[in-house]
Amino acid sequence: MLRFIAPALFTSLFSVPALAQDMSWRDVTPRLQGCWDGTGMGGSVSECWLVAEDGRADGLFLMRQDGAPTFSEILTIDDFGEGVEMRLKHVNPDMTGWEEKDDFVRFRLTGVEADQLIFKGLTFRFTGDDQLDIELMMTFGEGEPRAVPFSFTRTAHVARANSAPAAKGD
Repeated sequence: MLRFIAPALFTSLFSVPALAQDMSWRDVTPRLQGCWDGTGMGGSVSECWLVAEDGRADGLFLMRQDGAPTFSEILTIDDFGEGVEMRLKHVNPDMTGWEEKDDFVRFRLTGVEADQLIFKGLTFRFTGDDQLDIELMMTFGEGEPRAVPFSFTRTAHVARANSAPAAKGD
């Protein structure tokens, strides 16, 4: 009997962080809600995210060098029927796209923790209520992949995206 009591006592005395199997990506995406400014890739970066009640997150990323926009990304995190992914499309300042019309970049979700969304090649890590670090694995030329860090501070809170249209008069 003692062997069953000891683990229960241990668990109740010590805080154990949430494990990936205990967390859903839908529990973490609401933390993205809002607008974020920061630095990365030698320039200034901004992201704004809207998160629906079902956890789907849609966002926009903007990269600037010397104050001028260099490219944007349209971002979506959702379960697309083949598993949870972040999908994105790159867009030049003149609105021409990098990917073909029906193509996009995919990052498959591989893990979830209370403060992290872990995709293959991309990690979102919340280091505070209004602090977000992103690590992107990139290959430059013929070289080996390397981690490229981005650091963001939340600059605006925005209302949650509504998953259903509002009734007339609301």
